[in-house]
Amino acid sequence: MMSNTTSNPFQHEGAVPPDRLIGREKEVNIILDLIANPARGSSAIAGEQGIGKTSLLSHISAPAVSRDWGLSPEWCSFIKIDCQTITSPTKITFWSKVLDTMERSPFDEELRREYERLRAKDLITGFELRQLFDKFAEANKLIVLLLDDFHWIIDHVNPDKPDLLNTMRSLINRPLRGLSIVITTPDPLDALCNNIDFSGSPFQTSFAFVQLGPFTWDEANELIDRALASTEVRFTESDRRSVYEASKGHPARLQKACYDLFENYAKGSADKGS
Repeated sequence: MMSNTTSNPFQHEGAVPPDRLIGREKEVNIILDLIANPARGSSAIAGEQGIGKTSLLSHISAPAVSRDWGLSPEWCSFIKIDCQTITSPTKITFWSKVLDTMERSPFDEELRREYERLRAKDLITGFELRQLFDKFAEANKLIVLLLDDFHWIIDHVNPDKPDLLNTMRSLINRPLRGLSIVITTPDPLDALCNNIDFSGSPFQTSFAFVQLGPFTWDEANELIDRALASTEVRFTESDRRSVYEASKGHPARLQKACYDLFENYAKGSADKGS
């Protein structure tokens, strides 16, 4: 009989820890291969809310994962920012947030001086940013910006003068590659940037497109097996079919369906023991 104090192992809110990511091997390989490549490519992850975009960012930036790609924290710094925490984002507030979050990056003495100089300024020019990230590349160091909910930034861009996006595009396409960017959005960049007038090539062409979809049947079962391994509860084949069909493999909805089913088992066990 299951103890009625057994905690529910299914997480139906928020990102899952890096070591609990299910599937996504193809997507992880695409993103980290682009970053580890000398060209330091950038990626744009698209998928509906709850599909696992934030969990994927946490996973690729985990030292245990990134080290396998040669992306040691000693020279490669992953900087994660939830874009919706930037109130009324502008070019100034965005880059100020980036610089503030970079504080623990792998600076040498020269980089630290340049970083502190820029951080103290009220207005940072694109030229100064290019200089900073070029110096990172010259020092064999790399900054990887992980920009979650980047649609929030796009929504605040002036479509006739998208200076912030133009600057970002120029920074990741520098001959010296000191910056790589991974963004998440609910919709593909092509759709989000459709009405923006770019000078030169469109912003979205600088990013490899990564679409996140629902779990396969096997991935859903892996999630269930992992979660139940430390409990006395076992879902039947019928249980598994039911939660998979109800959620259509959507990770957050699958977790919620499994959470509720587990609660039913726990309540039934408690009733029997009372």
